[in-house]
Amino acid sequence: MHLYGGSVAEAAQKVVQPQFIAACEKRSAELFGGGPSPEEVRSWTRSWPALLSILTAAGLDDLYVVLEYCLPATGERVDALLLGSDGSGLLTAVAIELKQWTSVRTNTHRPGLVLAGQRVVQHPARQVGGYVRYLEEWIGQDQLPLLARGVVVLHDAGPKLVDELRALAANGPSAAFPILGRDDLDTTQPPYALAQQLACADLNPPRPKRRLPRCWLPDTVPHVACWRGPGR
Repeated sequence: MHLYGGSVAEAAQKVVQPQFIAACEKRSAELFGGGPSPEEVRSWTRSWPALLSILTAAGLDDLYVVLEYCLPATGERVDALLLGSDGSGLLTAVAIELKQWTSVRTNTHRPGLVLAGQRVVQHPARQVGGYVRYLEEWIGQDQLPLLARGVVVLHDAGPKLVDELRALAANGPSAAFPILGRDDLDTTQPPYALAQQLACADLNPPRPKRRLPRCWLPDTVPHVACWRGPGR
C-alpha cells in the first residue's frame, strides 16, 4: 500500500497542487483506517515538494517514486521509495527517510537514538537501514533480484546537525547510508553530482512490464494506470 506512485516528473507537477495533499489525506484514511494527524500532513506539505525539487534538479525525472510506502506485514512506512534499474538492468529500490529537523539532542552513549523535540526516536540512518534490510529479505533473490539502497534527506539541516548525526553512525552498520543536509542537497550543483549524493547516479528508469509479487507492490513497475495518483 502507498499514498501515491508515479514518475518523478509527474509527482513534481502534482505535489504543488492544492488538491494533492487533500487526496492523499483521503487515501490515507481509506488505507489505514484513519486520517493522518495534523503533524503528519504538515510533514508531507514541507517535505514532499522539497524532495521532488531535489530529485528533479538531479535529473531523475524518469525514475519512479512511491510516497508513504507501507512495508508489507508491518506498521512501518517508508517516506519515499525510488525505483529504477542499475547499469545491468537490476531492479533497484532506494528508500528515502525524510526529516525536517534543524536541531536534535544526541548522546554518544546511545548512538542509535536521538531526541527530536519531546520524542526519543531512532537515528534516521538506522531507521532507513532497517527499511533496506527488510526490502532485501522480504522478496527472495530467486523470486525477484533486487538491489536495495537507503538515503537520509534532511533538507532543512545545516552542517552542524549533519556532522553530529554522521559521527553517531560512523562506527556501525548505519554508516553505509548517506546522511544529506541542506548544503549537500544544493540544487545549483551539477545534476550528476547531486544524483551521486542520492545514490542514484547509475540508475535508469525501471524496465517496463517487470512484474512484482502482489505482496510487495500493487502491480507492474511503470507505467501502470493504477499507480498514477492517490486513490487509483
